[in-house]
Amino acid sequence: MVRRPTEHRRRARRMVAFATAAALVLTLGSAPAQASTYRRRALELVNAARIAHDVDPVRLNVRLSKVAEEHTRKMIREGRLEDVNDLTRVLSPYRWKMGGAIVGCGGSLAQIHRAFLGDEVHRSILLSREARRVGIGVVRVRGKSPCGRNSFWVTEIFYG
Repeated sequence: MVRRPTEHRRRARRMVAFATAAALVLTLGSAPAQASTYRRRALELVNAARIAHDVDPVRLNVRLSKVAEEHTRKMIREGRLEDVNDLTRVLSPYRWKMGGAIVGCGGSLAQIHRAFLGDEVHRSILLSREARRVGIGVVRVRGKSPCGRNSFWVTEIFYG
């Protein structure tokens, strides 16, 4: 005999599904408009540093930014920073000779950017004279994460 769910059970399942969806939205934070604002701010920080070091600014690649954001969301789901795997494959749609990716998380975009500049490897990628384009993925996590409360997670993929 097959039992049909009662209206009470169906309503409870719908509420659980809604609560799960809402939790994912709150956990992964950034709405599209905010994501583009965060991305724009990260690009401003990158280009200000490049100009201050007499290096040409980079232009944003929107399509690559989507890949960078997917990587950022993956790091958040897994709760850890992780290098971009197979950068050659990620950059294969583009004409490039130089490629590099940097990832980080912290309380503010400025704090993450300062950390990038303070690390020799990250700094060399960010300030590379060969880099001409960048894809940037920024997600703000509201609530707890391994990087603290209400933290930003960032992936920046450079190529030229």
